[in-house]
Amino acid sequence: MRIVFITSSKNASGGGRQALYLASGLTARGHAVSVFSPPESQLRPLAPDLDWLDLPARRGQWRKALEGAMPQGEPAVMHAFHNKAVKSLAWFGTLWRLTGRPVACVAHRGVVNPPTNILPYIAPGIRLFAVNSRACLETLPLLWRKSAGKVVYNCVPESKVTPTRDAAAVRAELGVTQKTVVIGSVSNNSPIKGQEFLLRAFARMRADGQVLCLVGGAEEKWSPLCRELGILEHVRLIPRTEKVADYLQLFTLFVLPSLSESSPNTLLEAMCMGLPAVCSNVGGVPECISDERCLVPPGDAEALAAAMAGALDDKEGLATAARHNKAFSAQFSVAKKLDIMEGLYTDLLRPYTKN
Repeated sequence: MRIVFITSSKNASGGGRQALYLASGLTARGHAVSVFSPPESQLRPLAPDLDWLDLPARRGQWRKALEGAMPQGEPAVMHAFHNKAVKSLAWFGTLWRLTGRPVACVAHRGVVNPPTNILPYIAPGIRLFAVNSRACLETLPLLWRKSAGKVVYNCVPESKVTPTRDAAAVRAELGVTQKTVVIGSVSNNSPIKGQEFLLRAFARMRADGQVLCLVGGAEEKWSPLCRELGILEHVRLIPRTEKVADYLQLFTLFVLPSLSESSPNTLLEAMCMGLPAVCSNVGGVPECISDERCLVPPGDAEALAAAMAGALDDKEGLATAARHNKAFSAQFSVAKKLDIMEGLYTDLLRPYTKN
């Protein structure tokens, strides 16, 4: 199968990483895969062996570039990630359908805020919207095209949940012991990730022998608040890293304090490592975490503190949640997502394939 991915973001975002995992897996399965991205994309160093193609800086040049990557007259799949790419592919796909070009266009969506422009969702150019949660699907204005939306959960490669360092070395870095209770979170520093509420919650519930580890937390951003709350010596701020599993292996409890999410990769990675979790009750999170005691209203530091303290006090409940999360995480395997997407691509290309 000829498959072309298009990501218009320069960052290694969650959606971009899913494109990367799919492209790498499908390439390994023998498909002819290329990935268009801005030349400076942070994704490229993560998988340098992929067939990377430059997405032109001017959007007016995108269609010509994409058409140049498709064999003349042969069926192909175009799968877009990120808003600009999806909008453009909606119009390109409509034109290609009108002119008889055998291209099946697919769009990824992984946010739960409703689109401000509904035209890409009702135009005939995109044949399939692959969304990463039921909550996301419910926000799409597909109108009479409801069947065009399919839930395909995010996947987590083994490399993301395999530590590269011994636990003892990471404990030494953090200045903690085997007995230390490590409460942890992984995110960037955007306000929507809710790290401020997590710090305020930790200040409310912290007990002796507990530390909070924020992987991706910027010292210059959060140290002043930690100092104000009197918790600076009990918080570990770890710069952004690809080696997240090194720190996850030490966590007693994972916390997702986001104000909005669809299917957050960081939560799925924590579940794959068998961690219990306390999360904001937002978007697609309840599709993964079913225990209401582990779900709190977003932006409510008091409720988050109570849920964190309650989880840590219930040792049996922690163990049960860990077992549930590990078992549930089988849904997030790369192989399962590849099987699903291969099947969907094959169905979309069937009208163009000769018997």
